[in-house]
Amino acid sequence: MGSSLPVDSIDPRNSQNPRLHGDFDPSRQLQWLIDTPERLEQYRQLGDALGQHLRINIEIDVGLHRGGVADVATLERILALIAAHPERLELGGFMGYDPHVVKVPSWLRSRDSLFHEVVATYQGYVDYTRGHYPQLWNERITLNGAGSPTYRLYEHVDLLNDLSVGSAMVKPTDFDLDTLADHVPALFIATPGPGSARLVAFAQRVARLLRALPSAPMYSKALAGVTRREHGVLSYVADGYTNKQIARALGCSESTVKFHLRNLFRKLKVSSRTALCEAVERRGIHT
Repeated sequence: MGSSLPVDSIDPRNSQNPRLHGDFDPSRQLQWLIDTPERLEQYRQLGDALGQHLRINIEIDVGLHRGGVADVATLERILALIAAHPERLELGGFMGYDPHVVKVPSWLRSRDSLFHEVVATYQGYVDYTRGHYPQLWNERITLNGAGSPTYRLYEHVDLLNDLSVGSAMVKPTDFDLDTLADHVPALFIATPGPGSARLVAFAQRVARLLRALPSAPMYSKALAGVTRREHGVLSYVADGYTNKQIARALGCSESTVKFHLRNLFRKLKVSSRTALCEAVERRGIHT
């Protein structure tokens, strides 16, 4: 499960909890996220009562400090409990969530130092487990980490085999980050409920209206490799807008504008805004 839940909320004997149907096999396809030895003991007792084998995923604190295992002593207690009950418990893996890496102000801590700390912390817990409890390690271990704001930082990191990405697909306003610059915000975000039928009808009307809009070429061949957002920034630069004005017009931060400008400089092989405008004019690019 994606959150560490109180045991009462997962007990299928509770009539308010949903039942799992079909071919779903929880002993193979489900991992239970736990954050303390005490919660693990509660899950073990539930597994005993149900005769259910549980795959346990351990939430580790990699610097966010919102919960999870924060020291080796706590990890040791959890691993010892899993090792003592192999008939009921199995180590499924680890989970470390790290959005703070890109949200902590740079004047407080640099992104590089925070990310290095995350990877080193995660690696330390993995190494301890493999060194002290090799019998728990198996080929099915899931090493989950990152998060929507940070998943792009792991492109060259071999530690994890599973990345968390969810909200990046709809990009809410607080995800206006340089790491998600190529993502497009959803038109609207809503939770299905009793009124969802009206919401679907509204979405269908919006889609019809968008399809009815006259189409126009967004890029010229001279802009191959330039993203839509970079093209938008380029248009404002060509019109003489400052970074602050561009940020206001696009509804993003100045740092995001600077990020796009650096990409444009690199892609168009220029080193200044003036040279960028000259390249646009020289290549006959329509902005």
